[in-house]
Amino acid sequence: MTKPTQEQWDKILVECFYKHKEAPMWRLVDGDLDKYSHLLRVPDLYHLNMNVTEYVCSILPKLGKILWDTDESKMPNIIKALGKSKLDKLKIKRANTPREEKLARQAEQRQFRVLGAERGSSRRHASKMNGTDWHTCK
Repeated sequence: MTKPTQEQWDKILVECFYKHKEAPMWRLVDGDLDKYSHLLRVPDLYHLNMNVTEYVCSILPKLGKILWDTDESKMPNIIKALGKSKLDKLKIKRANTPREEKLARQAEQRQFRVLGAERGSSRRHASKMNGTDWHTCK
């Protein structure tokens, strides 16, 4: 199994942008991201469900602008220029992992329970002091 070169990957990406706009990214990487790990502009695991146009325009906005502004006849020139450039994906801050989300939700629920307990106990205390609490024996 040979690893593809940067020029081969750029050619696949640009050709699919022009010819197969709705193709999902997982079809371009053949299901094995490890052999593309040394290349620039390769999707991460969570980008594989995007189609080619979405990926290029949202993750590679400079390349997306170039590809939208030029026509298909300039494709070889674009591929050559991409081979010389160091253009890479945008660094996107990932959302919290499911574990982090669960911990944050638990902390929020714990805080809500504490506030509810404080609010309930202060109401109960106030009703006792006012003589309106019917749960106490007099």
